[in-house]
Amino acid sequence: MLMRQPTTARVAYAWHRDYVAGLCPEQHDGDPQCGWYKARLISGGPWVSARIWLERDIDFETGELTGPEQYVCEVDGQRRDPYRMWTYLKPITKAEYDSLNHRISMIPAMRATLAKVDLTKTPMLPEREMITKETAKKLGDCYTKLDALDRIITNFQDDLIENLRNIAECEAAKTDCLSTIGELGGEVPSAERKRQHYEAERTAHPKAAQHRWAIIHDPTPGGRQNEDGSRNFSLRFPVLLLTDYVDDPETVAISVAKALNEAFEREKALRPKVAESAA
Repeated sequence: MLMRQPTTARVAYAWHRDYVAGLCPEQHDGDPQCGWYKARLISGGPWVSARIWLERDIDFETGELTGPEQYVCEVDGQRRDPYRMWTYLKPITKAEYDSLNHRISMIPAMRATLAKVDLTKTPMLPEREMITKETAKKLGDCYTKLDALDRIITNFQDDLIENLRNIAECEAAKTDCLSTIGELGGEVPSAERKRQHYEAERTAHPKAAQHRWAIIHDPTPGGRQNEDGSRNFSLRFPVLLLTDYVDDPETVAISVAKALNEAFEREKALRPKVAESAA
């Protein structure tokens, strides 16, 4: 009987990685996903940390599963049903998760998880043996501002997701327009014909790193005009995925794409000379 291999971390945390990257993955009831989260136990209460992970038994010698994998959920340090809780959890990064736990350990008011808190009246201050009024005021202002910034960031993330959807719809509409122009025997705008064979773009490839940058190859940039007036477009696909080890993936992706295009043009210019010498 074949034994199952354990789910890799890249696969297990793929949904969470896509969400914090702003790629808007679909969320379904009864389908929990591994990751780090935060939640409120009551409306207006302080944030508490939460996480979901896979528990499994693995054979030490073969590396295979000895039983089924099970999702485990922990909210505010207590085990909860992952299938019931996960749609109430807000995904956050691992750094935000660690920071939240640190703040909870330092601020008594954040440990009162079933009490509503008005930060304008009761600033959440860390435990200290002695603290001056001036320091208390500064800390209160900082924590109030921090909570406000969390809400602003959430709004920006929602706007980003909506913008990504709009961009995808516009790109699809452009492709339809180009196809119609080709079918009607029109001339494709020069701006569309200037596309390169290699482009630096973000990708939804399942093996892409968190930043999602990749080099995309297009065998026929802008499409190929046929004698009957129609136009054919090639399948565009990623040929190189940037890793998390790259400090500035966008700049590196653009530089690599530019180098590949320059090399392609040089090789293209040499083809007639090579053919002539071979003859």
